[in-house]
Amino acid sequence: MRKVDQSIYGLLDAVRTGGAVWERLHGRSFWKELALDSEIGRSYNFHMAVHAAMFGPALAQSYDWSTVQHLVDVGGGTGHTLATIMSAHPHLRGTLIDLPDPIASATAILEAANVGSRCVVAAQSFFDTLPSGGDVYLLANIIHGWSDGESIKILQRCADAAGSGGRVLLVERVIAGDADETVQAAISHLDLCSLLLFGGRERSEEEFRQLCTTAGLRQKATHALTDCPWLSLMEFVVED
Repeated sequence: MRKVDQSIYGLLDAVRTGGAVWERLHGRSFWKELALDSEIGRSYNFHMAVHAAMFGPALAQSYDWSTVQHLVDVGGGTGHTLATIMSAHPHLRGTLIDLPDPIASATAILEAANVGSRCVVAAQSFFDTLPSGGDVYLLANIIHGWSDGESIKILQRCADAAGSGGRVLLVERVIAGDADETVQAAISHLDLCSLLLFGGRERSEEEFRQLCTTAGLRQKATHALTDCPWLSLMEFVVED
């Protein structure tokens, strides 16, 4: 049985404690597993690329990128989302940040999209100090994979790098009481998966806002993503 499937046996423990069971089952965190188990790492990167192909075009169309000169994609994986946005908006410069394993594939993907000359790639953790100088720091499908405390640290790193008046964009599934039952069921399933694997969770817009407020960010707007009703784009500004 695959390691991911085995995690379901820890569901009761995860619900009781609110923590991930992956590390207790396998001796290391899911994120460390990605770097050490090539099969799981490749599978995860592939699925993230497929997901990026679904929402990347919508993200490129649903925000006013004319107000941005330098976009920093934090935790941007193999670069598919950044490549899509930069291809649609040729004035943009970009920085892609992620760990060494996904970053290793990013250069070829960015070059294939003809945006490599406008993009810098940085192999590092988003818990470390991030490169400064970006107008916008994008966290697409990142925060749901982390606990509240870890999420605040990631957001603080983005706020510090963006500086006063800088922007941080979150792309996430948002729990809403008036959502379609099918959407609610899907989010509930993903909520349990996030808990089992990462110790993360799906959140309401108010819960995202509270995390960002703690990190020194003020919500400016929420944007619907064209053709991706299950995702929201939340825009935050670094407080003066």
